[in-house]
Amino acid sequence: MYNAAIGADVWTELRGFPIAPKFDAITLPDSFHLTTARGERLIGAKQTIKDPPWFIMSTINEDAVTARSTAFLRRMLGIGAVLLLLGMLGAWWVSRRVTTPLKSLTGAAQQIAGGNYETREPVRTTDEIGELAQAFNKMAQRI
Repeated sequence: MYNAAIGADVWTELRGFPIAPKFDAITLPDSFHLTTARGERLIGAKQTIKDPPWFIMSTINEDAVTARSTAFLRRMLGIGAVLLLLGMLGAWWVSRRVTTPLKSLTGAAQQIAGGNYETREPVRTTDEIGELAQAFNKMAQRI
């Protein structure tokens, strides 16, 4: 928090200590973002008082304002990336669990179509794919 006479060479801090001006306050709008000559990024607000010609200004370091939200965003992006990877691995695992028995059953059907009537498909599960393998084996036995 600073205050000074407009055009003054010295500002005062909130506690009353004099400091050199950090930037040209006259040209600033009422609210502003700026980077000082020392590289400080500031967010601030300025109010001019006409009689006497003074201004009061409040500034805060931009990193102090955005640090928590930036850290939260990074954490959420990390968690999102991990969940995306787990979802992709889960989808790959489920697809393998379904397609591998179907490929095996397709190969057995091609062998029977080629004349090898002794081909049977091992029944590995009790779900729909296991039931399909059992039905295939019954069909192959009748042929």
